Amino acid sequence: MHDKQRQPVFDSVFEPELLSVMTIALERAWSRLVGGGFVFEREDFALSTRTLLAQGILEKAQTGVVCLEALSEAGLVHLRRSSGA
Repeated sequence: MHDKQRQPVFDSVFEPELLSVMTIALERAWSRLVGGGFVFEREDFALSTRTLLAQGILEKAQTGVVCLEALSEAGLVHLRRSSGA
């Protein structure tokens, strides 16, 4: 048996337009991190950070939120909560 952390299951279907907004929201959240001077020591840290941002955006979109800024902020909030900050 492996001790891997279980990933959340996202069972929503999103319209193409919302998927585009979610993608832009992820890029904006990422830009806020790296544009603010955040540097990743390892590539896997960067990947896990992007994954956490995406999870936050997905979770917010599942509640019906479609606003670009709200989705981007949700990704950042999820990251902060996940890191214990």
